[in-house]
Amino acid sequence: MPKLSAVVVGAGHCGLAVSRCLAERSIDHVVLERGEVAHSWRTQRWDSFRLLTPNWMTRLPGRSYPGTDPDGYRTAAETAQLIAEYATATGAPVRTGTSSRSSRSSRRSSSSRSSITRHPPPSGRRACGAASRGPCSPGS
Repeated sequence: MPKLSAVVVGAGHCGLAVSRCLAERSIDHVVLERGEVAHSWRTQRWDSFRLLTPNWMTRLPGRSYPGTDPDGYRTAAETAQLIAEYATATGAPVRTGTSSRSSRSSRRSSSSRSSITRHPPPSGRRACGAASRGPCSPGS
């Protein structure tokens, strides 16, 4: 693995939001995901699961709710789709099928070492590419 300034573990909504903010600051990084983007939303939620917050509150850096039902509540499948579309739209540098077993940082040399295992991506899907540029702040 090439030297990077940051490694984000997990390609869910939080990991992708962090990736977007790192990209906005031109910090080279990678997002490691042991499954696929939004994996737990696709595989570890009941079919009847819904978010407890209305759609208008569903936001990620640079993206707010684009739909026609702001007072509705997203299903797990809709949430997984939103996260996957966000990963593609932001060009998040996601490496699917990759788990991280450990990581440590050396303050003296400003370097870190990680134990990373590469697995074949589930169902052949992966999102990767250069991240887009724009403001990244809590209100964006």
